[in-house]
Amino acid sequence: MGSKDITAIEVNPLIVENVNVDFGNFSGYLYERPEVKLFIDEGRSFIKRSVEKYDVIQASAVFENIAPSAGAFTLSENMIYTKEAFSDYLDHLTDNGILSISRFIFARTTLRLASIAVSTLYDRGIRNPWDYILIYRERGVANFMMKSNPFTDEERAVIKREADEKGFDLVFAVGGKSVGIFKELIYADPLDAFYEQFKYDVSPTTDNKPFFYNMIKPKDFFNVFTFTNEKQFNDRWIILLRNLLYVVIALNLLFVILPLFIFKAGQLRDMNLSVFNSLRILFYFVMLGVGFMQVEIILLRRFTLLFGKPIYSLAVILFAILTFSGLGSYISGRLSEREPVSYKKKLLLTVLVAIIVVLIIYTFLLPPVILRFITLPISLKIILSILLLAPLSLLMGCPLPVGVSILDIKEKRIIPWGWGLNGSASVLGSILAVAFSMNFGFTSTTLFGGLCYFFAMLCWLRQEV
Repeated sequence: MGSKDITAIEVNPLIVENVNVDFGNFSGYLYERPEVKLFIDEGRSFIKRSVEKYDVIQASAVFENIAPSAGAFTLSENMIYTKEAFSDYLDHLTDNGILSISRFIFARTTLRLASIAVSTLYDRGIRNPWDYILIYRERGVANFMMKSNPFTDEERAVIKREADEKGFDLVFAVGGKSVGIFKELIYADPLDAFYEQFKYDVSPTTDNKPFFYNMIKPKDFFNVFTFTNEKQFNDRWIILLRNLLYVVIALNLLFVILPLFIFKAGQLRDMNLSVFNSLRILFYFVMLGVGFMQVEIILLRRFTLLFGKPIYSLAVILFAILTFSGLGSYISGRLSEREPVSYKKKLLLTVLVAIIVVLIIYTFLLPPVILRFITLPISLKIILSILLLAPLSLLMGCPLPVGVSILDIKEKRIIPWGWGLNGSASVLGSILAVAFSMNFGFTSTTLFGGLCYFFAMLCWLRQEV
């Protein structure tokens, strides 16, 4: 279109190869044109690092319908469509610059874009967000436009003329015949009233809850009788996740917990511990399994923003957590190897308190730290991540082996029970972490993990062992 300076950001190097090599004749070798500067990077991270101002920041159907048959991307976080991301984009626009996002006109996703924009503008002290937003559509594709300054009458006239000439239809514009639901949202006061009455969850996504495609409200998600006939593909994985959660709970009850108490009730009564204290210890292992998975999975998702690519987050965070939790297990075992039960119990309670305290600190300090260091080179990000996760992972590796070592002295027969319950609870915990984070956000899910460790600590208070 005549632009002389274009910065292209492509996250997948295979797409670059397709455009430049495999389909170069068809594409016109777009990435090799002299006016194009190509970077293989993640868009949000690139913008955060950039010191330039842009006339146009454009995202064309990014991550749109990648897995249409299953809606798999509904379960993944999307850091380019959050309030914080929109604020970054506005900060990198010139005075008359435009943020332009093209999407297929599924009303809910385009409506959520408008929701993010309105909320972002409100956060920046702007009380008339409708003057900053334009939305047009051409058949199945919507073009959402937003500025850091109001659209002028001249700009609106130019855009309307171009839209009319090219057969675009108006979705939203001040003074135009806007689509009703978009007009209701953008003019809503307060916004919460609109979100409450609307059937789907189109509230703005944030870095704490970045699941752009998840539009089922929490009350409907946890209702097993809701949305069973939903046809939109983006909801299929939500329904599958919800059903999987209840199936795993049922399987745990039927094949793990009930058999223990039906076929092993006599053994439970014959133990050196009272029945009540035995149940408390079993519950302790359950809480360790659930709590560990809540923390691990949320850390994986938190650090995706730092690395940009989920595969880096998966490799680095899993390495750090598993390595240092294993080291913590070894160290705690050596520290308590020949010590009396009273010492082991004191060590266990100290570690559990430390985990809870560190988790609370991480919950509120980790997000700003990640944003602060998002511009670092990848090698420094890896080192930083390992250093951040080492203390917490060391602590999280201690409770299970120390608890087992106490039982090894007082009542060995309960160890296999606890081990089995811990394993089944870990499976359930991984699903709970995804379900809770999608519905309540990363912060709440991490705090729930801390609550699990708090309940685990209570299991050992006034314990007779």
